Amino acid sequence: MPSGYPGNYTSLTDVTVWLLSCIGFQERADIALQGSIVEYCLRNDILIPDDDAIPAILHPSLMRFLSSFEASKMYAWDQFRDCRNELSLSQLAPEQPTYRLPQGLTGRGLWAVSVPAPGVLVTSRLDGTDALIAMTDRARRMADPEDYFEIEHVDDSTYDDWLNPKSFFKRDA
Repeated sequence: MPSGYPGNYTSLTDVTVWLLSCIGFQERADIALQGSIVEYCLRNDILIPDDDAIPAILHPSLMRFLSSFEASKMYAWDQFRDCRNELSLSQLAPEQPTYRLPQGLTGRGLWAVSVPAPGVLVTSRLDGTDALIAMTDRARRMADPEDYFEIEHVDDSTYDDWLNPKSFFKRDA
């Protein structure tokens, strides 16, 4: 067990809830404890959902989309873009285990993928349930995201929290 475990939980569900609680309360659990918890869960096949990371179920669709670009280099990023790792398409294949970064500041989930040439960024958003895909015109000519994902077109006038529009409830600002 990670250090700090109170020891009075007996079922795997109890342990998992305790672990997730520690990860969620940073003022109670420092980064080292969070890292220890993640390592424990990985060793014991306990899935910890990475909040807002690109969900594992989308990795094969992401692989099909990214294969359109025949890129020589693509990168996986952590939440705050502090940690980057070179990524191959095969790492996102359905038969592979869920892709996890070797290290990450707040977790090892896949938060973003960039393809420098032709210019693509797929990123999940903090506290969002959607992903954003940014593409150069050249990349857009190579692959249309609509062929791979359910999409909502946005431009610079789109409210950034489109699933929670300004008209949903009265706001102070």
